[in-house]
Amino acid sequence: MALRGEHSIQPARRSLTFYKWSAIAFLFFLGVINFADKTIIGFAAVPIMKDLGLNHEQFGLVGSAFFWFFSISGLVVGRLSDRFRTKTLLAGMASVWAATQFVTVFIASLPQLVATRVVLGAAEGPSYNLSIHAVAKWLPQSQRGLGFSLVTIGGALGPALAAPVLIYFIYHFGWRSAFIFLGIIGTVWVLAWTALSKESPASLGLPSPEGTPEQRPTQSIAWRHLMPAIFSRDFILIALAGFASYWGLALMIVWVPPYLEEVRHLTHAQAQTYEALPWLAGALASLLFCYLADVLFRKTQSSRKSRVYMMGLLGLCSATCWYLFVSVPGTGLAVVFLVIASALGSPGYPLGNAIVSDMILPEHRGTMLGVLLAVATSAGLIAPAVSGSLIQAGAGQSGYAHAFMLMAALNVVASIAFLIGVRPPKPGTLPEYARRMAGHDG
Repeated sequence: MALRGEHSIQPARRSLTFYKWSAIAFLFFLGVINFADKTIIGFAAVPIMKDLGLNHEQFGLVGSAFFWFFSISGLVVGRLSDRFRTKTLLAGMASVWAATQFVTVFIASLPQLVATRVVLGAAEGPSYNLSIHAVAKWLPQSQRGLGFSLVTIGGALGPALAAPVLIYFIYHFGWRSAFIFLGIIGTVWVLAWTALSKESPASLGLPSPEGTPEQRPTQSIAWRHLMPAIFSRDFILIALAGFASYWGLALMIVWVPPYLEEVRHLTHAQAQTYEALPWLAGALASLLFCYLADVLFRKTQSSRKSRVYMMGLLGLCSATCWYLFVSVPGTGLAVVFLVIASALGSPGYPLGNAIVSDMILPEHRGTMLGVLLAVATSAGLIAPAVSGSLIQAGAGQSGYAHAFMLMAALNVVASIAFLIGVRPPKPGTLPEYARRMAGHDG
């Protein structure tokens, strides 16, 4: 009987492994599409500004418009993901992305461009926290740093992989052709995800990775019962670090490409390489440092000694490199510091989400990741417009320097506060606020 039982378990384990890695692969490619959709506006900045007659301040408004409803939608859909299938939510979300890219082909004015970015931003807002929530269903705690990193580096590789292709389309066939290309790619992903993916191990009749049955509340926990978790010291400092980091990401998307062309005077051919390198470096560094954080976690059984120390120190080093990026005179050296800044800042996204995932019950994870995303990405609402105003006021080079130095200063403050204040619970334990939340599930 034991032998037959063992044989019956093996196919289930193989299925679990297959669907776990297929989920990670699908969500990796979703991240590629997500960030290609985001960063195309930076790659096409110069031709769009010329075509539509926009100045830097107006283009800063376009960059910020993407984030007007980004945070709110991330919060709302994150809340829904604790009750509804992430597979369905992700498919619907990605369908809107593809449709919006096709519509962008027909815009002819600033208000129309702003409208398309608002819709795209609202649809992309929930993407990262939904992807993390979806893949967390397949991973035990000791594998989440690496697993979350694999999902996250899809976003980092998106611009790296897309930059040469999109820039080729933009400068050979016009900027509108690049939006058509992204719409087609998004449509293909939606069709494949709908046909081939699974929701969770429960879809295969298996328990969660921690060996417990999947729990799904019949109704969402009331917001008032979430407040102790949201206003806990750890969560506030993690969200602050995320806010500062996302400020830098917003500048990477909107203002780094025109800075390299207008201030550093790169040609289009050079831009194909130099604009891809920071994203590629970010992907590789995220994978490496998150893997090391998981190794340290298994050795120390301490999230603070592994994830907190690593995330905080990397954030400080990244901020220093951002300062040097706009301070050094040589273009080659500036690009080196840009690549290093992006590389050292990238692991913060998966590490921060891993820390929060360890601090909360799985049935509340979608909501709390949605809150974290909403706070962090609110920087995207502010950063492009503030930076655009600084750039316009500084008449170019000095304005760019002020914008990037402001971002570096924010990251220094947030990283120091994060290192000093974040103290996650030991594995297998939950903070008092998380235990109280469990008593309020409907």
